[in-house]
Amino acid sequence: MSPPAGEVLTLSDDLLAAILILLPALADLGRACAACSAFRRVITSTPFLRRLHALHPPALLGFRTFYGGFQPVEPSHPSAAAARALARAADFRLSFLPNPGFWVVRDARGGRFLVDYDESGDGMFTKLAVCDPLFRRYVLLPPIPKDLTAAVQQHITTGFRISRLPRNRRSHVLLAPCGEEAAAADAEQPQPFRVVWMTECATKLCSFVFYSASSQWRATACPSWHDLDPKMPALIRHHHECLLPGGYAYGCFYWCLTKFLPIFKLLVLDMSTLEFSINPTSVPACRFFTEFAVVELGESRRAMILLGQSGRGTLLQCYCANGQSHAEDASQWVLEIENEVPLFGDADGTCMRTHNMIGDADGTLLLQERRENSIFSDDFCCISFDFKTLQLQKVRETLAGGMGDRALPALYTGYPPSLSSPTI
Repeated sequence: MSPPAGEVLTLSDDLLAAILILLPALADLGRACAACSAFRRVITSTPFLRRLHALHPPALLGFRTFYGGFQPVEPSHPSAAAARALARAADFRLSFLPNPGFWVVRDARGGRFLVDYDESGDGMFTKLAVCDPLFRRYVLLPPIPKDLTAAVQQHITTGFRISRLPRNRRSHVLLAPCGEEAAAADAEQPQPFRVVWMTECATKLCSFVFYSASSQWRATACPSWHDLDPKMPALIRHHHECLLPGGYAYGCFYWCLTKFLPIFKLLVLDMSTLEFSINPTSVPACRFFTEFAVVELGESRRAMILLGQSGRGTLLQCYCANGQSHAEDASQWVLEIENEVPLFGDADGTCMRTHNMIGDADGTLLLQERRENSIFSDDFCCISFDFKTLQLQKVRETLAGGMGDRALPALYTGYPPSLSSPTI
């Protein structure tokens, strides 16, 4: 029977959630959230947001600069309105952390920042924290136990070619989700995370993993350079930077083992097994490249993007591979000739431009671009390279730090504040 005229049909929260989750766009949910208190109660509940986030991947909202400012994506971007709301709501200067002003963002993923503070000044065992700038929450990680750090030998590096790391840092620190643990986590609780600490010792790699669920550190296998590649021991005596970071994709972290071997070799840390392996790609060791990234293309396909300088300017090369196995035959990685994308200067060739990788989001590679030899802040901008269409597009007209410097940005990907839940 239909209800009498004038009587409002009351829907249970479960039924409302089943209807609202069918809305096709996050913007529609945002409007529904603002239109009705009952809708808002259902939409902002943690179980609903967990379902929503599983259906809609986080979008690029902006860039947290090295100096603590936030630069949202501009109105031409579909997430511009959400980015402006985030800029008003979040604390990107991280003033809620103890000793504010001393923390450096080392990695960012899923609305969380991994930060460290070199309290002792040795650049090795820094104080670590994972924080949520939107909800102003943080977790201070305990020190790595001495029985684990005893395995760390004298380091061989003096810094890393990562844009936002100070040169005196002697360790890599990386933020990763928890995979199966995250899927099985309580829907009412924030998603667990892991932190990887790694350093390059004289004869081996040393690494440890912190689990937020247990609040404990665990040692991984520590392979020797000789085990990774017989040619490495001779090389590390002459070159301080053995590992060039290449990002995170499909549950694995990637590095270029060295640029000085005949073949471009990938060092892979599989977070499901906590084991290192070598992927001997078919890519020749190109001296021109200065940065690279391994990114997800969807349906288990990966791309490896090399960025370097050619005679006419910056060049992007794209190699593609299928499958999630990472120690496969070298022929898996194939250069797609049409994906060689030159990033030249002005149309008349009078002004060359240089580029640096920022990261990947929304199916694009993000690059910071600068007019060569320019000293002006407004000559820094952000452009995106779409992996599918091979098109370049400007994301921000200006993306600079203080005093005309590079922004050294950390990507922030997430959801509008009304559709976000605490990650810590």
